[in-house]
Amino acid sequence: MNETSFFRKIVLLSILLISSLSLMSQNCTEKIETARIQYESGKMDSTIHLLSECIRSADPEIRFGALRITSLVYLALNDEKKARNLVVEMLRIHPDYSPGVLNNSLEFIRLVNSITVIPKFSLGSNFAIGTNYSLPAIETQYSILNDHTKKYSGKPNLNISFSGVYHFTENFGLSAEISFLQKNFETDYSTKDLELISEEKLSYGNLILALKIVPNLKRKLIPFIQIGAYAGRLLNARAKFSYKNYETGEIFSLENVNSIQRRSKFDNGLAASAGLTKRFKKGQLVLNCMYLHSFTNITRADTRFDYPDLRRDYFYLDDDLRLNTLMFSLGYSVYLKYRVKDPG
Repeated sequence: MNETSFFRKIVLLSILLISSLSLMSQNCTEKIETARIQYESGKMDSTIHLLSECIRSADPEIRFGALRITSLVYLALNDEKKARNLVVEMLRIHPDYSPGVLNNSLEFIRLVNSITVIPKFSLGSNFAIGTNYSLPAIETQYSILNDHTKKYSGKPNLNISFSGVYHFTENFGLSAEISFLQKNFETDYSTKDLELISEEKLSYGNLILALKIVPNLKRKLIPFIQIGAYAGRLLNARAKFSYKNYETGEIFSLENVNSIQRRSKFDNGLAASAGLTKRFKKGQLVLNCMYLHSFTNITRADTRFDYPDLRRDYFYLDDDLRLNTLMFSLGYSVYLKYRVKDPG
């Protein structure tokens, strides 16, 4: 047998296979419609027999339609066990299926809703603008002037994150999140004669790993909590300083100062969050409130006294300081893989 003859036979067999599958699919489409009419007429046994081959079709849409009609029949015959097994197969084809009230019995709707579909793996993004707050916590204070008290205040800023969740079970999963956030804080260390203010913005890339706990997947609004840890890398740091003398009226400032050499390169700590999700189309909307508790002093102690200009002109020394963070975010996650909980 030469190569040309062998190739022709392969092509012919492929055409015959595709044609037979197409014909089978067409036949099953007609059978499903006939079965629907028979079911509505009360001809249960003949309906099951008519769809016996179609529920094993290679076409998932054909198989789904045949499974739905057959499960309706078994419910009408009071055989809930067989109906449940068929509905499980349906949901493995279309995990997001939601039965309408017009073409389905109430028993069928209750049965579908009683089966838990677990979004086993999801990917998504969260974003928040103006809802990331830095919470400064002073460890040790350093001062040049004696007649002042430093006051720290956090400012709202930007954070963007990308996350994935893998569910081990219905109630527990592992969440991994990469976030990019800016921590912005102001220091007011004025005296009765001088207005002295510094403002700094630190940009971090964080990896957050957490255990996700979901108490109940059946609610329309699904609550969750997450407990874990994070590690971060400082990407950029900018500061500005301002001086005003109330007596002489002298004013000057220092803008856009690169302060990355004064700051610790890495950050780490604990992460905890609570939120709500709502299923929407092929995924879910996610509303989340997360708190990051830092263990890291942002100030490099070995460079604290290396900036004479700041000490001389602005009477400034870095304190030992941790920056905790409170974030609010709204995002969307797409379900990539489902698991239908075994009814048995």
